[in-house]
Amino acid sequence: MTGYETFCLYHSLKLHFTTDNYDYFRYLGKSRITVSAFENRKDKYHFHKLSRKYNQQDEMLLFLVAFATTLDCNDSNINLKTLRMQYYQAVNNSEQTDLLLELLQSRNDNNPLTKAYIGSLVALKAKHNLNPFKKLEYLKQAETIMEEAVSLAPQDIEIRFLRFSYQYYVPRFLGFSNHLQQDKEVIINGLANHNYNSCDYKLVENVARFLTASGECSDVELDILSKIN
Repeated sequence: MTGYETFCLYHSLKLHFTTDNYDYFRYLGKSRITVSAFENRKDKYHFHKLSRKYNQQDEMLLFLVAFATTLDCNDSNINLKTLRMQYYQAVNNSEQTDLLLELLQSRNDNNPLTKAYIGSLVALKAKHNLNPFKKLEYLKQAETIMEEAVSLAPQDIEIRFLRFSYQYYVPRFLGFSNHLQQDKEVIINGLANHNYNSCDYKLVENVARFLTASGECSDVELDILSKIN
């Protein structure tokens, strides 16, 4: 990446986390910063230096960590956007999984949604670990944590979706996919009645898309999902 491209990545992530009208995923990380505007910045040399030292994935992780440590991750929309994006990065990155899990656990937060993300991250550790015994251990831990999160906020569709999305990929014979039907029904009922809780537009859209493609929904449920906009 060039220094300009590194700055564009930083700028788009900053907009995502600090404004309400920019969504990194919706706009594919694009912004209106021009090369000439970048070259006129006094701090451009820092971005040139970063571009020589890191690849794009490492730069994104670096910026995500920076935003996580400067924002208080408790209740605001900005904080949830940070958490969701870091979780998205963790799905295919074991180091990011460990980093985010450690960050959330260190907060001793009893918020149900935080617990659900911790449970989902523990489940991701099962995905990233090659040892089959460790995989089962992590899945058992995730199950316990998610049960607690759901009991604290049984109608929260984001919590239900976090559990549904990882249990969907667990082989059924292991016995860790027993809540798919129940979670799906709560999610679809919530979507149908616009009970989105803290979910933003993009998350609601992604939930509907995931359920539609899952093969777990009836024709009636698919019709409900098709009307989500």
